[in-house]
Amino acid sequence: MDRDFEIRRQTGLSLNKCAGIVISGIRFRLFRASITVMIAALAVAFLMTTLGYSLIGLEVTGAVHRLTAPRRMFLFWLNRLSAPISESDLRATLGTAAQGDARWQELRIWGECDDAALASLAGVTRRESEYLRFFSQLSDGQLRPLTGRARGTQIFKHLQQETAFSGFKDELGKAGIQMPASFDAFKTFLKEWEQSRPLVRRIIAGHRGTLAKLKPLLAGRSPSAVLAEPGERFAERLQETGFRMTQDESNVARAEAKTSLDSQRLERPLQNATFKQRFAIRYNLKNVNAVTPGIFFGEMRSRAGAAWALAALRDIGAPLDMSADRVREIAGSQIYHNKLARVESVVLAQASGARVFGFSNRVLWLIAVSLLVCVVGIANGMLMSVSERFKEIATMKCLGATDGFIMRSFIMESSVQGLVGGVIGTVMGFILGGLLRPLFTYGWMGLQHIPLPSMMVVGCVSVAIGIVISVLAALYPAWVASRLAPMEAMAVE
Repeated sequence: MDRDFEIRRQTGLSLNKCAGIVISGIRFRLFRASITVMIAALAVAFLMTTLGYSLIGLEVTGAVHRLTAPRRMFLFWLNRLSAPISESDLRATLGTAAQGDARWQELRIWGECDDAALASLAGVTRRESEYLRFFSQLSDGQLRPLTGRARGTQIFKHLQQETAFSGFKDELGKAGIQMPASFDAFKTFLKEWEQSRPLVRRIIAGHRGTLAKLKPLLAGRSPSAVLAEPGERFAERLQETGFRMTQDESNVARAEAKTSLDSQRLERPLQNATFKQRFAIRYNLKNVNAVTPGIFFGEMRSRAGAAWALAALRDIGAPLDMSADRVREIAGSQIYHNKLARVESVVLAQASGARVFGFSNRVLWLIAVSLLVCVVGIANGMLMSVSERFKEIATMKCLGATDGFIMRSFIMESSVQGLVGGVIGTVMGFILGGLLRPLFTYGWMGLQHIPLPSMMVVGCVSVAIGIVISVLAALYPAWVASRLAPMEAMAVE
């Protein structure tokens, strides 16, 4: 007797039901899930540490640049008023000067040229810097066949000869080294560079002539002493010699010059053996050799220390014409600048080398490898989870679970684990990369310049990446679980 069979569409479970089953499964397999969570957490922690540290590094770099701007301005004028301008100084000035500003006007006066000639020289010096950077990255073994004994700008002079340039071109092709531009562009640059030499020499000679005119104005005094003088007369007379000092530059240079001179005056008592001996006795130092400028300035920050030092100098017949408040101010400023200089040296060391979005190539590779290892680790853990749950999968299929439901369950389970691991890793990464590592690297400035809004954005991105890599790692194990036949799964022991 024939019977009719009615095949109905399998009923799918809602997302809430699916999430409940997933959470229940994670709870019963807590140890296995915790391994997956920790793999994701470690990868996200490394990512968050790297990103957070980079963000803080960028903030600290900007802060150091702003805070050292007055000091750099003072040192610029001190150097410009003391020694003839060099070719490297000229390149740096042309790299930052804008047409019509004070630096641009000085170069025009010294070179006795117009804006077009100076603009052409600025273009040549920019390309000169690019090529010098290229040659500086080559080892001595690579440079010798290319340029012989010539180094620096002497390379450009050496390659003016046709035979030298032909040999350079042949050797570069054999070595397989890629230049920043084509050979034709480089040859054009060499011609323009040679044509720019007379203007460069005129600018340097013009600056020497300006320094000669400046000597009567200095009257045997140091540039620092003249810059520290109050009033605008020095800036006006400086204008007559050919320099162009703006009012803001004059104010900054005057303040920094006064601080520099007072720092020298305050440090001078350390050359007095009697004072050093008294200082060592007062502060319980073993001997006078232990009296360093750092220790001395540290003690001079207090009101009692400054008053004692002034009294002691009067007693030994070497009075210091400075108030106690000024002593404390100069001592604090000196300590502050010393700390700032240490941070600046770290920033300059980290800024060297090729970087992409603030990261070195090595760090980018480490991030990529860590995420790849995380994906492999999570995929391995999910495959083991599938193998342990064959009978569970078969039972669910016998009860009407669809392939899509099985796949969705594993992906959801992995995403939940990725979310938990991402949150844990982000917190760990913030502590390591946002607090501890910047503190050890930059000191007090590392904690003062934490960009909290940017760190929160990076934290959200890190959590999202943790979820994404967990989902990507779970795709293949989830597909394997969804394609498993019920009878095949029930037969597995």
